[in-house]
Amino acid sequence: MGESRLWRLGLSLVLGLWAQGAKAQDSLRVGVRVDAAPFAYKTPEGEYAGFVFELCTYALKAARLDYTAQDANVDRRLPGLIRVEGRPREYDVLCDPTSITLSRARDYVLSAPVFVSGGSFLHSGKADQALLGEANRTLEVRPAVAVDGARFETRSTYALESTPQTNVPDCTELPEGAIIGARLGYVRETTGRKVIDRAWSSGAPPIHLAHFQTICAKPYPSHADAVEALCRGDEISYHFGDRDIIDYYRRKILETDPSCDATTHDLSFTSEPYAIVISPELDPKIARSITAGVLEALGSGVKTENDPEQVVALPNYLFAKYFPDRRMSEALHQLYTVMRVPE
Repeated sequence: MGESRLWRLGLSLVLGLWAQGAKAQDSLRVGVRVDAAPFAYKTPEGEYAGFVFELCTYALKAARLDYTAQDANVDRRLPGLIRVEGRPREYDVLCDPTSITLSRARDYVLSAPVFVSGGSFLHSGKADQALLGEANRTLEVRPAVAVDGARFETRSTYALESTPQTNVPDCTELPEGAIIGARLGYVRETTGRKVIDRAWSSGAPPIHLAHFQTICAKPYPSHADAVEALCRGDEISYHFGDRDIIDYYRRKILETDPSCDATTHDLSFTSEPYAIVISPELDPKIARSITAGVLEALGSGVKTENDPEQVVALPNYLFAKYFPDRRMSEALHQLYTVMRVPE
């Protein structure tokens, strides 16, 4: 028996004993976002699927922990991990693409990184033209008002002037009379808003308009809703979020609406390492068994369906399954290399 196989068997035994020694409880409640494909979502048949979901459940099985999956509302997925007065804890573990941040590391138990994405945006030229046309028509009938309240009188040379906006308020926060030249979509309670803020605080924002025009941000309940609005061209002309997720929904809508002209930008404004998130109220022994199970999952191999004799690293297998037309980035390859930790 090879050294690698012995190590896997040994680690599985340790995880199993660890979990059995933990405080007895019912099966874990696992929260899963249903709108974060290809990382976590529901199939048309109602089954949970996705790269992060599968890797997470593999870790729970490696730790010999029973679990029951349930929907996690995007607005409450992190608060649902903590019990508050008048409301019990909704779930124990979050199996979805949750970006690692310092504030989350202080409030929750985070696993090792399981994926690395980047914050970027989709853009629709068709929507741009429609919204800019509306801004110009509005300007013809009344003076424009900037975010800071300054007023601009109508004159034809405005279209030739460009001043970068250094902050992006929500569209509901704009003063009356503001002329909106571009609306940026994002999904509320995600890092999409952080991506927008980072892009405009960088000193090199990706969008420049005539200086009487304002850029504002509009929240959506899901990426599917935002991308649908982007392709309609009547609400937003950009949508910000984790690149792999927003590109998935762009490709998905093209299957039914080939007229959608949305494109995915190559530039990333943020690095988004994902982690499995565990309730800080969960028994510490169980929490440690889960984090150890994640490490085992990252270093484990699985047999392929086409060739049962061939063993492929689990992250590589899941990447090929959920990103069939993509090559793994160098950053992701390096992550899975360093995460093959010894016993």
